[in-house]
Amino acid sequence: MAMRLANDEITLALSPSVTVTLRPSLRAAFRLNEKYDGFQALFLAIREGNLTAITDLIDATRIGHRYREPSIAELLAPEVKDRLLAFIPVLCGADDNKTDAEPQSGEPRTFEEEFTDLYKVATGWLKWPPSVAWSASIAEIVNARDGYLELMALRNGKRDDTETIDATKGMPADLRKEINAIGRGKR
Repeated sequence: MAMRLANDEITLALSPSVTVTLRPSLRAAFRLNEKYDGFQALFLAIREGNLTAITDLIDATRIGHRYREPSIAELLAPEVKDRLLAFIPVLCGADDNKTDAEPQSGEPRTFEEEFTDLYKVATGWLKWPPSVAWSASIAEIVNARDGYLELMALRNGKRDDTETIDATKGMPADLRKEINAIGRGKR
């Protein structure tokens, strides 16, 4: 399975002289989810042309600190709104290339729970410093976690390349379900 990584960032041309690059970091996802009580509210606000929501998304995800403030007309341009709306699923970790998604069983998890677990994986399992964990995209953390699980499976006696890797085998069911759910947000 190929996961979105290289195209996580987008560049918006707000005018001929103003471009801004947006990165879907874990910190931005966590903060925007908290501020808007979920991504659906953020999506709807941007779709309706809410300037606060548009600038919140740009400010939370923008790379670099200096740029000329765009005009209202630039922010409300249909192509800008469309690109921002398409960016929201990337921000919350959706993988449109994933075709083998397992149906989620049990209680649905909130984005806040998912993001907290991803932060724990990044800083705990992967031993990334907090600044790296917060600036990484969800796709990067999930892909790194999967690589870590594959490494652990290899270290623990994976027999051949055709064997299915299940690094959670033998763990208590609750912990196994929690680990396997990381990266799948409530949608």
